[in-house]
Amino acid sequence: MTDLVIRKADKDDEAFLLEMMYLSLFTPEGEIPFSRDILKEPSILKYVEGWGYWLYSFNR
Repeated sequence: MTDLVIRKADKDDEAFLLEMMYLSLFTPEGEIPFSRDILKEPSILKYVEGWGYWLYSFNR
């Protein structure tokens, strides 16, 4: 069995969160998937930009 490690989120998790956000975008069958440039859109980026910053600054 694999040991489960739970840790506090931090600013280094931003790239992972952006990747998960991209993978969660729905594309109907037969349609062209979104360009990764969509991750630069403010309406998308706002959900992960600065992620963990407040935790990082709070715990210093």
